[in-house]
Amino acid sequence: MKLSIITINYNNKEGLRETIESVVRQHCQEFEWIVIDGGSSDGGRELIEQYSDQMDYWVSEPDKGIYNAMNKGIKVAHGDYLMFLNSGDSLHDEYTIEKVLPLLDGKDIYVGKINSVGRENESDEEQSDFSPDGILRKLTFTWIPHQASFFKKSVFERYGLYREDMKIVSDWWAYYHSLVIGGATVGALPLLIANYDTTGVSATHRQTAVREQEILLQEYPCINTYYKFYQENLDIVIVLKKNRFFFFLFRLYFYLYRKFSHQ
Repeated sequence: MKLSIITINYNNKEGLRETIESVVRQHCQEFEWIVIDGGSSDGGRELIEQYSDQMDYWVSEPDKGIYNAMNKGIKVAHGDYLMFLNSGDSLHDEYTIEKVLPLLDGKDIYVGKINSVGRENESDEEQSDFSPDGILRKLTFTWIPHQASFFKKSVFERYGLYREDMKIVSDWWAYYHSLVIGGATVGALPLLIANYDTTGVSATHRQTAVREQEILLQEYPCINTYYKFYQENLDIVIVLKKNRFFFFLFRLYFYLYRKFSHQ
């Protein structure tokens, strides 16, 4: 199985309906679909049951939050690559999966584009740079669209599952820990992958996200130094990445720094 789509939901029945409809209408159905519901009381469970024959696995039970639910999905997934399409988000069109599957060709993480959809259903197509360098720039200064990302399952085996003690930024931490600290490989997908619901938790609690990011960086002073270096010298880092020898020396320096500072 090449791809598993993981959908989590809790008391967002209408958002879940949009997600479900976008998945079931895919022209290509060559994927595993996993739905993790947190024990919804708004009719979400009944909606899942209505479509359960098109799901490979589903459960509706209390959980410990967003990242606990996502980790549940990871643990039962069989796909080489995992996509997290949570309730309220939807696949861009009925040919999205058909277009994506041939492009998942060995990189640890692939990132595509999104449409940001607000409360008034006004879409703003993401047009920024989605080259590998552009993805690194996004990770350093803004954010990477989680809904349009495809992770090798082995990424979570190597670098760990989502941190469940964070409410919003564990996905940022997963990107940063794997791509910057771990040296995971990344590929850009020149496609619109998902319609992103900007009324979700991560989009509407920016201050919480900033605070959690600060907590994580303070917890790992060396990684904080690494992060600040990227922010202040990203153009230099991008040039170094093009020369394997010099980038190896750059990463070796920070590895030794972290090792001998016990961080």
